[in-house]
Amino acid sequence: MNANAMVNMGLIYKHQNGIDDALKMFKAAKQHEPGNVAAIVNIGCIEFEEYQHFDQAAILFLDALEIKPDDEEALCNLALALKKTTYIDYAKMAFEEAVNVSPGNTFILTNYMMFLLE
Repeated sequence: MNANAMVNMGLIYKHQNGIDDALKMFKAAKQHEPGNVAAIVNIGCIEFEEYQHFDQAAILFLDALEIKPDDEEALCNLALALKKTTYIDYAKMAFEEAVNVSPGNTFILTNYMMFLLE
């Protein structure tokens, strides 16, 4: 099975609330193809959403951005993770970069506006 198929299987597990199986699948995809941004971002999302390991999630999103600097999902998720830490200034920078990369993305814009209003 190739890394992209593993990511897709992980997404299926995640949507069926099989978080542990999803995480195993994303990690297998990353091991099979270390530069697979989707696998890295999805591991970060689980660390962020399910385990609330905000610092670890931010590191994973930064790893993804080293591979693909304009990945809007990694940028937005980085901003959301940093928002939950003490790195508020960096969260703002990540949101601004995400908006620059994808100015019409309503998810990014909504989260950035909510961040600014807090």
